[in-house]
Amino acid sequence: MVNLRIIFIGIGMGLLAVVFAGPMQSPPTTPPASELAELFKNGEPTARHRELDSFVGTWNQNVRCWLRPDAPPIESTMTAEYAWVLDGRYIEGRCRGTLLGKPFEAIEIRGFDNASGCFTLQWFDNLGTSALIAAGQFDAQSRVFSLQGEKSSCPQAGEVPSKPTVAFRTATHLVGSDRMIFEIFSSSPEGREFRSLQVISARREP
Repeated sequence: MVNLRIIFIGIGMGLLAVVFAGPMQSPPTTPPASELAELFKNGEPTARHRELDSFVGTWNQNVRCWLRPDAPPIESTMTAEYAWVLDGRYIEGRCRGTLLGKPFEAIEIRGFDNASGCFTLQWFDNLGTSALIAAGQFDAQSRVFSLQGEKSSCPQAGEVPSKPTVAFRTATHLVGSDRMIFEIFSSSPEGREFRSLQVISARREP
């Protein structure tokens, strides 16, 4: 009887070990070389990325922002540096200055998404916790980047208070090789579009 009890205990412990160990894991497999080649190809920078070359450099910026459609602009000056990062896949901009009487710093990331065929913009700054994310196209003839997105609504800035997010659009005009005009257009509570930000950038002499 004792021997049978020991045998049953052994069998039970073995079953528990199998249950807790879970199914046997298959060894990881490497995708075929052709699939990897296609994956890497789709992730490579293209000629479309080079259309962002005009941003690279150091810029002096005159900034005007409007908190409400009928309010006078708040003006400031800043400097910005743009450079390629991540092996030519993105442009990173670092903007510094003062805004609304406080030190201001922003990070701007621009790129081109091979999968969607869109230019992209992401904007982060130290005056808020909501990022701006937009996507759109570049018109080579007029040299304007036109991007659209949605962002958190900010009633204090004259936007729709009853909606958690509001649509916005940006326009970046490349004027020659040494001047840029960046604008953001938001929506008022009445649903009227108004310009909430304008940044005029002049390339700094080396």
